[in-house]
Amino acid sequence: MNLDSLLRDEVDLVRHPAGAVIFDRDEAGDAMYVVRSGVVELLADGVVLERVEVGGLFGEMALLDRVERSATAIVAEPATLVRVSRRRFEELVRAEPRFALYVMGVLADRLRRVTAAR
Repeated sequence: MNLDSLLRDEVDLVRHPAGAVIFDRDEAGDAMYVVRSGVVELLADGVVLERVEVGGLFGEMALLDRVERSATAIVAEPATLVRVSRRRFEELVRAEPRFALYVMGVLADRLRRVTAAR
């Protein structure tokens, strides 16, 4: 699945300089993000869990389980992000089932990496 082609017409773009905090751990989440340019780091307890680069997504867990953010997202390199609201996320899942499978694949990959690191 090519997220870039699926989201190419999205207008909810946000630009952030390096060092900007997208969201903090334990915050309520109402959107996920796709990196169009730049790099975002996901941190927990000061440890970088993942670097999300162009084409990657983050913040999706809060849309799926409606629980607070599990990590802090900080811009490592100036970034342009596609902000996908909860409403838009649900529309995309209904309209494009491969999108839902893609998001589940991202979650499964992250879980496998965390499990393997233990």
